[in-house]
Amino acid sequence: MADHRGRDIALLSRALPHFAGANPADIQEAFRQTGHISDRRVYVWRLVLSCLLIAVVCGVVAGAISLTLGRRALVLAIVTSVVMSILIQRLVVPMFRVPTITDFLRIGRCPQCAYLLQGLMPEQNGCIICPECGAAWRKDSVGSTKTSA
Repeated sequence: MADHRGRDIALLSRALPHFAGANPADIQEAFRQTGHISDRRVYVWRLVLSCLLIAVVCGVVAGAISLTLGRRALVLAIVTSVVMSILIQRLVVPMFRVPTITDFLRIGRCPQCAYLLQGLMPEQNGCIICPECGAAWRKDSVGSTKTSA
């Protein structure tokens, strides 16, 4: 990953070590604002609950299929697969999505250290320099949806 000057950066992550000067409260807030809770327990519970829901749905369908083999079994199998795919898409897949540079810049935070960049003055080249880690980000990408990484 690189900032807008091309300098290598380490993108904020739940799993990797953070930038040495990063404030843990800023990091938590950045993940919260991007919709990515950084508490692993929340993700574990979401995974457990989604697995339990899928198991219950599969159990009900398997019981229904064993009682009524025929066209109903086919309909139940189709409905079950649709329900399971919706559950997996809604509950399981989003927890593995990693915030991007665009996600952090859209909320006005530095993607390397989570420092709040909004309100800082850009340099002559149009980049805002993060006072915490030194990464440079184009002013028009900070706090906007038109960001390119």
